[in-house]
Amino acid sequence: MEKDWGSSFPSAYIWMQSNHFEKMGISFKASVAKIPFMGTSFIGFIAGLYFNEKLIQFTTYNFTRLKKSYADENSVEIILGNFRHTLIVTAERKEATSLASPIAGFMDGRIEESMEAILEVELIDNRSGKQLFKGRGRNAGLEVAGNIEEIIV
Repeated sequence: MEKDWGSSFPSAYIWMQSNHFEKMGISFKASVAKIPFMGTSFIGFIAGLYFNEKLIQFTTYNFTRLKKSYADENSVEIILGNFRHTLIVTAERKEATSLASPIAGFMDGRIEESMEAILEVELIDNRSGKQLFKGRGRNAGLEVAGNIEEIIV
């Protein structure tokens, strides 16, 4: 189940998620968005990779840095890094379906969501340089919406 608070989506965001990796028990979710805050805004993000019965978190508030955020009609790329890990994600965009979305509390907007995207996810240990995980997530949910130039890094 998914729940969001607020009356509108951010002016720009990328959201992706997959539970369909080669091995069972792996799950991945990430989002990058322009977050309104007290009359201004910032680029916020949250990502999590669950594998080996551990959740590796990358967030705006745990000293992770957004090193790259890019999207075009065919692909999306996100690179996040903190003291311990680097996360590299590339997504292959597929056909999307138009869904209703909120604008000022009313479901008057439209967003495009794909449920057939393919995600390539790689996790690197920064201390050793060792690749801890590399996997391909299929049947991934992917949304790229709004004025995406606002969150390109």
